[in-house]
Amino acid sequence: MDPAEARAVFDQAVTALDGRPFAPHELGEVLAATGYTRAWLHKVLRERVEAGGLEHDRESGTYRQTGHSPLPDTAPGPDPAAALVEALRAAGVDLQALLRALRDQS
Repeated sequence: MDPAEARAVFDQAVTALDGRPFAPHELGEVLAATGYTRAWLHKVLRERVEAGGLEHDRESGTYRQTGHSPLPDTAPGPDPAAALVEALRAAGVDLQALLRALRDQS
């Protein structure tokens, strides 16, 4: 998976949290789907904080999506939702179980 597709998977997963604070370990499915490492995840988190798309609470170690888009306007790319579904399926993730787990966390 190329970096742009991996970031789309990351963005979709964070958006699905509906502004709820989250810790990096809660995004393990993103790493499984993309094949990237925790170092990559922390790099993307840092980029999103610097761009204003995420807030970082250093005391709790959690992040929260802000209303500000972390990405500059660019030409349309692949549909992030479709990329996420495709990546999760390729990684063998049970999508129904994932959706139930996300609903249970809210």
